[in-house]
Amino acid sequence: MERSSDVMPTPRRPGEVQLMLSRTAVHRVALRFLKQARQRARAASARAWIGEGLVIAAVAAIEYHASHRTHSGAEVTLIVVSVVVCLPLRRLIPAGTLLGTSVLSAWSVLPFVTPVLAFGSTRRLAAREPAPRRRSTPLLTTATALATFGLSTLHSVLPHGGFSSKLLVYSAGVTLLFVVAPALVGLVVGQRRRLLTVLQERNRHLEQAQRLTETRSRLQERARIAQEMHDLLGHRLTLISLYAGAVEMNTAREAPRLSEECGLVASTARTAMAELRDLLGVLRDDRLVEDGSAAFSSDITGTEDDIRALVEATRRTGLRARLDWTEIGSPSPVVRSALHRLVRESLTNIHKHAPDTSGIVVKIGIGKTAVDVTIRNGPSPHASDKSANRVRLAGTGSGLVALEERVRLLGGTFSAGPDDDGGFTTRARMPLHTQEPLTVSEAAVPAPTRPPRPVAVDGLPDTPAAVEPGGDNTPGTTTDVHPSPIPAPSTADTPAPTEPAAARPAGKAGRPRTLLGCAAALVALLLGLAAIGIWIRTEIDEARSNSAHYAKVKNGMTRDEVRELLGPEPSADSLREMREQEPSRREGQDCLYRLGMDRRVPLAYRFCFDRGHLVDKQTFRLTSR
Repeated sequence: MERSSDVMPTPRRPGEVQLMLSRTAVHRVALRFLKQARQRARAASARAWIGEGLVIAAVAAIEYHASHRTHSGAEVTLIVVSVVVCLPLRRLIPAGTLLGTSVLSAWSVLPFVTPVLAFGSTRRLAAREPAPRRRSTPLLTTATALATFGLSTLHSVLPHGGFSSKLLVYSAGVTLLFVVAPALVGLVVGQRRRLLTVLQERNRHLEQAQRLTETRSRLQERARIAQEMHDLLGHRLTLISLYAGAVEMNTAREAPRLSEECGLVASTARTAMAELRDLLGVLRDDRLVEDGSAAFSSDITGTEDDIRALVEATRRTGLRARLDWTEIGSPSPVVRSALHRLVRESLTNIHKHAPDTSGIVVKIGIGKTAVDVTIRNGPSPHASDKSANRVRLAGTGSGLVALEERVRLLGGTFSAGPDDDGGFTTRARMPLHTQEPLTVSEAAVPAPTRPPRPVAVDGLPDTPAAVEPGGDNTPGTTTDVHPSPIPAPSTADTPAPTEPAAARPAGKAGRPRTLLGCAAALVALLLGLAAIGIWIRTEIDEARSNSAHYAKVKNGMTRDEVRELLGPEPSADSLREMREQEPSRREGQDCLYRLGMDRRVPLAYRFCFDRGHLVDKQTFRLTSR
């Protein structure tokens, strides 16, 4: 009989299984921690590493200065190494570091490291951590403060054997100074940084949307121009074909050779018409034709009667409008079409954004070489009434962008912007005849978009509006700004560009002063907390130094020699408390008193002199009341 080669596994005890599972869990947690630490270390920039090094060096120097007199060289070295090891933990494990500050504060270990850890941990939790952990930051801060207060009270009560009001005040002061205040400041700074990041990202998206809107407006305007070219040239080529066909029929018998030439002209015109229809016909948009924005340009488009009809339509709405027309030359149909669109778009913008304007003036001068167009609306009589401004619609200025593109393609200049009195003026200058005909490539390739608009914000992105306009008539420039009381003209419902600094309300203009005042108050608070912390640390160091120098004081020393060894005299309240609790002494003795400390137990040292020489020294414990 053959034996099976399979060996049955030895059953494990429940305790061994739990131990293996716990080791596996610890191993996974350690690996995840190391992975996160490595990722955060790689993501940190050189500037962050330099700043971290400076912070570590500064805190280590402060701890060394505070402890080198009362601690041995090995202890001082251990303190400095602890600073170097503990401070980077606030970047790697901010939540655990924040909880660890409660232990450091309660035992007064690394007192200058604790505020930095609390500040840095809460700032990172509020600014960079995922949403679940970030939302629990206030709760985690509260738990840390309660733990600090409880541990500090317990650690202070154990040597005394009972509670007292002074111990509770001391524990509360330690908690507020070393944990709560730095944590709250870090929480506010972290939330502000996160908000700033979100608003900057939002501002970038709005700028991108603005650039896309401008590009779309330019493409739409070029498509309209291509449509008009299709309609105008198609109409003329059709007439040429008809005229050539008529001449061909009339000369077929009398001049056969001439008839053939006329037939060639007619066929060439028909071929050109077909090619034009193939190249530009695809750009026709029936929706634009239906709403009248790209309707066929007739012979009266852009004439005085046409423009006067637009002005009369505006006047019938209740606005005061006037037309000043001067004509010497005869512009081309393309220029007349652009003139019609300039006036129509400007009047539409006035109806939309300045319905309560004091008056409209349309001034058109057709000279021998150029056409000058000026459309101005006066200020609103209710400019100071904020409720009147609410009905005005905010826009992106895409309509002005389209007008600028049309005028630029014709070889002209365009400008638009607010006036000093609160009105708004649109100006354009176009050549009487286009110097070069538009080609299909010119109508299809968009012009380079303008650079992103500046954000006039004090550290935080504001509600997007338009850039600050130029007051001159610089050729080729455009202005998408229409400050209150007349907002920027627009034809698209998209986010508005950035608001100019000059057009901000008084509340926004005073924001830098408010931020500066808050920053000054925050700095003053931090300096005050630092001063309190340094004072507490100094008192503790002096008490410990008195304990270290107590053994060096010998009987027979003079008062001056004893004073040189000991620290400064205590305050009047401490001196009165020591005299109330001191043991009995011989009459006629003159005594010095100093504070001491032995394992966090407050002590008092009494040095009594007789005839200028030390005759007795005693130590007694101070009890809190």
